[in-house]
Amino acid sequence: MTAIKGTDELEGHEAYVPNSDRKYLIITLTIVSVAYLISMLTDCLGVVLELNGILAAVPLAYVLPGLCYLKLEEGPILSSKKLPALGLMTAGILAAISGLLLIIINSSSSGNSCSHGKIMLYCVNNSTATVRLVLASTEPGI
Repeated sequence: MTAIKGTDELEGHEAYVPNSDRKYLIITLTIVSVAYLISMLTDCLGVVLELNGILAAVPLAYVLPGLCYLKLEEGPILSSKKLPALGLMTAGILAAISGLLLIIINSSSSGNSCSHGKIMLYCVNNSTATVRLVLASTEPGI
């Protein structure tokens, strides 16, 4: 049983560290503030979602489970029991690095990128219906 804040139940170790809540609050507020600023400074939320997936989802899904298993399982790191966890972590790290590289490469090629004030084609309601109506009114065979 672990200690709950405000109780004396510790079982020989300190499970609750005083003033640690402030540290986690500051870290969380910093992450949320940076994500908010990035989303407000860009017109394309696709970039924000890509960064969120690479920097939050990949470590959460691949890296952290492997790290937890390595920490909790007894024995040397290169044992046969820990090799799948190492593989999972390696795949997650490679996915994060390749994702970051793809964002950098795709952002440098501005062929289909967002720009301020430009309405992207996928944002227009019924853009395919509008094109068909225009074609139907100009060509009698459609």
